[in-house]
Amino acid sequence: MVELFPSIIEVLEYIQDEGVDDSKRRQAFGLLKYFHTFDCVFYMQLMLVILRLTKNLSMALQRKDQDILNTMSLVESTKQ
Repeated sequence: MVELFPSIIEVLEYIQDEGVDDSKRRQAFGLLKYFHTFDCVFYMQLMLVILRLTKNLSMALQRKDQDILNTMSLVESTKQ
């Protein structure tokens, strides 16, 4: 979503200005307003950090040849 942020803003602005349905225009306006707040940016950055930290664990848990000791070690390191 971070990489697509400019495109998302552009589409929402288009819907806000050119949307056929009044409720969709209001929704787009509300989303645009929220996307420009500190909270939205903070939450997106927080999720990026969390997803980066858990990516290795997620990939390891999906492997079929993973042993339980290595998995437990990965869980502990991710928790730290």
